Amino acid sequence: MKNKAYPYIRTAVSLAVLILTTQVLCSPEHIDPVPGSCTIFSASIGDKVLFGNNEDYYKPKTYLWTDPATAEKYGCVYLGFKDYSHQGGINEKGLCFDANALPKAKINLHSELAPPPFYAPPYQDYMIWLPVLILRKAATIEEAIALVKKYQRSNWYPEAGTIKYQLNLADANGDAVVISVDKSGELAFTRKEKADHYLISTNFNRANQDNAL
Repeated sequence: MKNKAYPYIRTAVSLAVLILTTQVLCSPEHIDPVPGSCTIFSASIGDKVLFGNNEDYYKPKTYLWTDPATAEKYGCVYLGFKDYSHQGGINEKGLCFDANALPKAKINLHSELAPPPFYAPPYQDYMIWLPVLILRKAATIEEAIALVKKYQRSNWYPEAGTIKYQLNLADANGDAVVISVDKSGELAFTRKEKADHYLISTNFNRANQDNAL
């Protein structure tokens, strides 16, 4: 039995891990003194793929919402906060993401590349945040990386040319990548090696260990 036959099972497992760990680890008695600290992992053995994370965050309430499929995009499920800011999500193809908080790091915006797309009305003034664009348009890690490289880096929503996070993505085939910025401000792609069964990220930049909480 192949992974591709079980997108909804993977969705249920992933969401269960995300919700339960968030609720437990973010309860008042488990508040971590380091704000924004979190752990993200993916693991694969044979045709089984798991993806999960915990958010050691002071706000214990997790919100879940859906983004239905259309002819132009995949259907997605997101987890995040009351203001609809996304913490993580998964699409109908089993591609999922989450983010680790980091200290500020420079990101080169590459204005020579294509400008990123914007949301449909009534949010047409806002660029589609990169991981949301990935889940809408990509089915695999390879497709996600190609999409990331295609556009100006403004869809990372940098502040004064810096960002404060890295992305961890995994797909239904067991492939995974952490996308962060290196010391020069360029995007770095830390791929899961074919011989490995897992990829983990925390609040340490996988491409620049000096950039860490």
